[in-house]
Parts: sequence; C-alpha cells; structure tokens
Amino acid sequence: MWEGTQVKALLAVVVRADNGSSPEQRRQTLGDSVDSATRFLRHAFPAREVPSAVTIWRDDETGTALLGWHNEPGEWHETTSHHTEGGAVEVVGYVDGEYNPDRALDAPDLLDFTMDRGGCFALVRARAGAIDAVTDSTNSNAVYWAETPSIRVVGTRALLVHLVAEHSKRGFTIPDPVPTYDLLALRHFPLAGFLLGQGTPFLGVTALSIAEHIRIDPWYLRFERRVPEAYGDIDYRSPDWRTLVEGTAEALVAAFEPVPGKSRHLAVTGGRDSRVLAAGLRQLSAGLTVTTSTMGMDEDPDVILAKLIARALGFPHSTRPPEGMKDTGVIRAEDPIDRAIRVLDVHDGMISAWDDVEDYGPTSPTPTMSGVGGEIIRGGLVLPHLDELTFEAAKTTMRNTLCGGVFYTQPFVESAKAFGAPLLDLCAHDPYRAIDDYYYHHRNARWVSSRRSGARFRRRTYDPLIDNRFIRLVRQVSPASRWNERLAFDLVATLAPELRDLPIEGHRWRFERFGPLSGPDGAPDPGWEKRAPLVRTAQTASYSWKTLKDPTMYSRLKDLVLDGMKGGVLDMLDRRAVERYLDDQGHRYPAVVWHLATLTIMVQTPWWRTTRPVKRELIPVLPE
Repeated sequence: MWEGTQVKALLAVVVRADNGSSPEQRRQTLGDSVDSATRFLRHAFPAREVPSAVTIWRDDETGTALLGWHNEPGEWHETTSHHTEGGAVEVVGYVDGEYNPDRALDAPDLLDFTMDRGGCFALVRARAGAIDAVTDSTNSNAVYWAETPSIRVVGTRALLVHLVAEHSKRGFTIPDPVPTYDLLALRHFPLAGFLLGQGTPFLGVTALSIAEHIRIDPWYLRFERRVPEAYGDIDYRSPDWRTLVEGTAEALVAAFEPVPGKSRHLAVTGGRDSRVLAAGLRQLSAGLTVTTSTMGMDEDPDVILAKLIARALGFPHSTRPPEGMKDTGVIRAEDPIDRAIRVLDVHDGMISAWDDVEDYGPTSPTPTMSGVGGEIIRGGLVLPHLDELTFEAAKTTMRNTLCGGVFYTQPFVESAKAFGAPLLDLCAHDPYRAIDDYYYHHRNARWVSSRRSGARFRRRTYDPLIDNRFIRLVRQVSPASRWNERLAFDLVATLAPELRDLPIEGHRWRFERFGPLSGPDGAPDPGWEKRAPLVRTAQTASYSWKTLKDPTMYSRLKDLVLDGMKGGVLDMLDRRAVERYLDDQGHRYPAVVWHLATLTIMVQTPWWRTTRPVKRELIPVLPE
C-alpha cells in the first residue's frame, strides 16, 4: 500500500512569458507568488494552527513552483511527496496500491494515467515550465484555477488561488487583498445551498470538472475532459448484466483496500447506501476487526435494521442516542454566525451553513469510512417518493431546482434559465439521464466534492462509493437501470447474499414496488415478502434546532438575511421579495433561509479572517 502523510492543500504557479516580461522579472514574480501563497495560507487552511510543514518544488529558470501543506503529526514521508530534479507530483486524497509516483511524473498523458486508478484523488504535477492537474471521475477532491496578466495558478483551495491571483494583479504591493465575489456564479446558492457548474464564489476563479485535465505553462492554458458516460439499458436477466454487476462488485471490494490498518468501523442505517457499503466490506472482513454503530432510538427503523444487518454479517453493533431528541430536556443551538463562518471556512465558501461541519480538530490519524456517493449508484436524484419517473416529474424537479426562487432580480432569473435550459431540454426525451446528469455533474461534483475536500482537513477519510475506478464502471449502467435501484440491489445480493432479503427502510426497492419480479426461471421472487419496508414514524424522528422551529432562532436568521441585503447582494436579490418569502414561506423551507443567511454573511462579513473558535451550542431553543 502506498502510504504516508496526506497532503491537504496544494498550490502551483507558472509565471507567464507571453506578456513581454524579462527573465529577471519572471524570477521576481515567482518569488512574490510563493511568498503570497505562504502568507495567505492562514486564511485558506481551515485549522487553528497554520501548518509549518511545507513541500516546495521550484524552478526559477522557467518560473514554475508547486507548494503543498499538511496538518498531520509526525515527519514528512517521502513516499507521499515525490520530488526529483526534473519535477514533482503530489496527491490530494488517496490512491490505490498500484500507484507509482515515478510513472505519474513521467506519464505523457496524466489524464489517461488516472483513468483506471482506484481511490479518491486529485493529482498535481510540476515540471520545468509546466503544471498539470487532474481530477478523478467524481471530482472527489476539488481543483481550481485562475489567470492574471502575470501568472497562472492552480490549487485545491479556491480562496487561496483567489488571494494569490488578486495580489499579483496589484503587483504584490497591497498588504492583504479582500475577496471579490462573483455573484453571477453564486446565483444558485440561495436555492441549492451550493454552486453549480464550474463557478466559484470568487471572481476569476474557476473549478475543474469531473475527470478534467488542465495544463498551464508560460505560454498557454489547455483543458481536456474524459467524463465516463452512461451506456444504454441491459436486461437484468441477461448474461451481460451479470458480467457487469460482477465487475462492478469486484471494483467496490477493491475500493476498500486503500484504507490502512486492521480495524474498520462502519456507521450503518436501514437504507440502501450503507447496506451496499456493508456488503462490500464483508468481502474483506477476514483478518479485520469490523465494528458497526447506529444513531437512534431502539424503535427507529434504522436501529432495528442495522442490528439485523450487523447480525447477518457477524459484526458487533452498538447504538448511540441521537442529539436533540424531543425528550432530552433543554436543547441548545449554536450561534448562526459562528456556524456559517466555520462552514464557509472549512468548505472554501462553497456550501451553506444548512450543512453542519465538525469542530476544527485536532486532526485525527484514525481512518474513517463514509457511505457518501450512493446516489450515483441509484441514478442521481433518487426522489424516493416517486415509484416511477415521468417526463413531467423530471421537468418539474429540474425547473424548481435550476430556475426556481421568487426572490431573484430579473437578470439573475434569466441567467438561471439559460444555465438550466440544456437539462430541461434533456428531460423532454430522457428524464432519467437528466436527473442523473444533474446529480453527477453538479450536486456530486460540487456539493459532495466540497464536503469531502473539507472533511480531509479533519481526518483521513475514505469513500469507497465514490472510488474513481468503481464509479467508472457504475457509469456503464444506464441511468434508468440505476434509478430503479436494480444495480444497488444486485451489488448487495452478489457481495452479501445474507443481506439480500432483509427489510429496507422507508420504501421498497423501487424496481419491485409494483409487485415481485420474476427470476430467470419465470417464477416470482420468493424474497419479495421478506423485503417489505419499515417506515419511520413521527415518534422516531429526531429534533434538529437548525429546522428553525424555535421562533427566536428563526428571527435571528431572518435578521441576518435582511441585514445583509445591501451592496452587490441587491443586484441578485429583490429585498421586498425576500421579505415576503421569509414571512410567507421561510418557515416551510428552513434550508433556503440558511442558504440566504450564509450568502449574506459570505459577502458582507470578513469570514476568511476567522479566529476559528471552538464549536459551542449555548443558545437555549424550544423544540416546538
């Protein structure tokens, strides 16, 4: 296994030679760029202590540099930071045991080199006069770029890329640049709570997409993408389907192999994704110590089903009580400004404070696993309340997601419509592909990517369900076959037959909601009755203060939104329409209220200068 300290942030710079600058000027510009990156790291590295460990590869003759930082204890491991006289290659995230840094350094086509690589990663390579960066098939580790008259910059923290770029625009003379926001790129933030497409909050900074390669050099900037596209339908009873499922199952098992150590802990629920994850882990459980746990009350379907899953696989299971239950007495909330600043800081300005994040640290060396990414296996926007997907249901969902919102000014309404038009057109003839493409290219590549990139500053996280090689195989299954959950079901049945006929939480597997399907012999599936779902009730639901049922808490968020309605925000949002929305609809859609508040805090508050206080829930709230 290729192990070592994990790099948490990278920044690469190439000084432009196509602007008439002299060699001496380019050497000076490179030095200024490296100094700026080191200086502004404190704003963009979400930890209480700015890391002192830094890896630098630099070639002054061609004006090229690559810098990397980590916040893990111990000495730097050369197995992770691969430097030679001819160049350097760095990995953010993790790669499989077959990864060879010498081959990565010499590969003529770095994107091709990563196509079948296991892991969740971004690769950045520096050679004399050229920087290459590559994202994987889920964009699991975000990469951003910017260009100014004097430099081209690539990095894994958008804020750092922006600050270095802004400093260069001003000749590296101003003491501390202030972020300039791209409100047009932020147009979907109030509704979705994250950014779509390849925009970022910061003017002039662009995100790479899925499986994208960027090369920057003193003269040019080039891009190439090789996105794995979904294939056509395959009959689930055919030999081709069985071959595809078996190959995908093997890739899922292999996705667990990069996790170091002999202990594995898995958070299990009664749903689909953790069941797929548990089935994959079963194949590697020999020689490992595997434990499982679930948060919830004893009567919660998640707890009931998780115990059945753990017992069937022979894994020990424990239950921990949920936070904020209605019968726990006094419930306290976090100050929403503190929460928003922490979320913006950790997630690089990409995500709303509706999505919480842990405290800053200390960094834990213990590897953890996540079940994030299961939606890709199940066709993107899973829409569990729908038994089947119609053209109209897909179009309504996409229209509300991409073009909804009653509080935008007209220019931003038109911009959102133009952005959403291709997906809305796709709904008309292939609704499954439309909702799959939306999830894969936008929600997963931006929201999931930002959350996973932020999590890696806190601990070593491993995400088998968004493994590069695994997802490339998953994408060979048509969106319709994934949306009806046949692939997820057959992965479970292949890897852990003892889980095949256990009940499921909430709704039946979608492909069997209209009754049992027949097997290859034509007989009805005998396990259909056993798989009847367990449904959650109001008594088993937990209370969360972020839903703003407490009137004082709602009033705080409302005031934050309205106080922030000034300056450039008014170009995007109509104040009177926002006031009406908060009075009439805000209580029904607390997530949107959080999105609006986060946006105004982002634009109006110097959140990037945070002192990174300890996460505390001190404000008493009422559960009803």
